[in-house]
Amino acid sequence: ATSREAVLDFAASALGTSAPRAVTTLVHGREPRRYVVAADGVARIGGDAVVACHPMPYLYEVYYCHRPADAVALRVDLHAVADVGLGGATAVAVCHVNTTTWDSAYFELLKASRGDAICHYMPQGYVLWLAN
Repeated sequence: ATSREAVLDFAASALGTSAPRAVTTLVHGREPRRYVVAADGVARIGGDAVVACHPMPYLYEVYYCHRPADAVALRVDLHAVADVGLGGATAVAVCHVNTTTWDSAYFELLKASRGDAICHYMPQGYVLWLAN
């Protein structure tokens, strides 16, 4: 997508809604080097479908957007480790719950087994779209 309007149009179409909700990772205060997940800091957000949009390295704003199959979104509250005065973050994560068809190289790299749920954070600047 080469415009924010195109991103919104794709997300709305892929999610089957006229008003998808955008969520992003937010860093509060200065960005520390390490975080820990807050107690009770993980919550599922959205429904059973997500659209992820990743910024691409071009001279103008371009996003690669896709709707991964069998993925759910999480909100993860993070606190800075050891650095008093630094803020935390409210991170958005995506969990791919069905990895049975993934290439075995992923599981070797992550020390996981085929079929395990694989989750990852969405960095700042990435946008995750939800149907609600």
